[in-house]
Amino acid sequence: MKKALFLFITAISLSSSAQVVDPLSQFFNNSFFPNIVVHDSITVSADSGSQFSAIATGYQHYFVNGKIDTLTITQSNMVAAQYKGVTTHDFNKTTIAGYNNIQQDSIDKIVFILDKQYRDSAVSYYAYQNGQFEQLFEARINYAPSGEASVIDIYANLGTGSIKIGDYKYFYKQGLLDSLFYTVSLGGQDDGYFKYNYDPANSGRLLTMDGFQDVDNDGELDLVQRFICTSNQLNQIIEITELSADNNLNLILAGEFRFDKQTNSTISLKELTATKVSLYPNPTSDYLLVDYNPKELKEYQIFDINGKPVQQGTLSEKLDVRLLPKGAFQILLDGKSKSSATFIKE
Repeated sequence: MKKALFLFITAISLSSSAQVVDPLSQFFNNSFFPNIVVHDSITVSADSGSQFSAIATGYQHYFVNGKIDTLTITQSNMVAAQYKGVTTHDFNKTTIAGYNNIQQDSIDKIVFILDKQYRDSAVSYYAYQNGQFEQLFEARINYAPSGEASVIDIYANLGTGSIKIGDYKYFYKQGLLDSLFYTVSLGGQDDGYFKYNYDPANSGRLLTMDGFQDVDNDGELDLVQRFICTSNQLNQIIEITELSADNNLNLILAGEFRFDKQTNSTISLKELTATKVSLYPNPTSDYLLVDYNPKELKEYQIFDINGKPVQQGTLSEKLDVRLLPKGAFQILLDGKSKSSATFIKE
């Protein structure tokens, strides 16, 4: 279970277009893998011979702008931690304020720390043990001058504080959909890499994610793990089957991950390819001017900080928000494509 979740943090892929997007931005802005709609729950299953048996279900919790703030894994489909808000600890970071409803059946929790522009800063992984969540490791993201994630440093809690144990380095080749991969370095030595393979006839459809490692000490990296992705007609991934290598380096079925939309979410469940949109003035006290493509976007919905819809209608270049109370809001735009943005009402 922990091995699979660790790969969730690191094995993140490209966007659905040929443009290279760094994996951490793809992850935090959307979901585990490209083209999986936001507000999904994930069920982890194991191969039990002729059938798969469910092991655990993960529930994602979100910041007001729709980006993931927490993933909580449970063993009996219960929400083990409810998000209560954010607090600014310093000028650069925004982090989680607190949780309630902690239950004994929760087994894992992943918390995301973002900077003030909601850019990814760190990922903390917790396990529920000794009656509480205890941090096991943290992934800290470093960016290249171009803005792409370049190195992820891994720190482990070994009882004497956090100690750096390795890092993940990302490499890009412009215009090649399957060229993004990361190398794993533990103890200063490269330990392997992960590669993403797309359908050559459909650039937005991820087919497999392959992990390589030298397991027989012959100096060559061997294929040791493969994730096979099953997509629907919209290129949204609905199932991921994990294959692992046995001692003979033959890939065998190990488990699968199924994605299901949460039925209790107060935010729209429909998420497709995002279309760029601009809002101004922001903050505003009366009217919100929207710069958008009218051929792509037709309707809008506004949600408060708790995800409750407070206003909706036909989209226009000027929206009247005078009746909204002061505070932060998220606007979701709908049509042939999707987009979202956050604004402040003064």
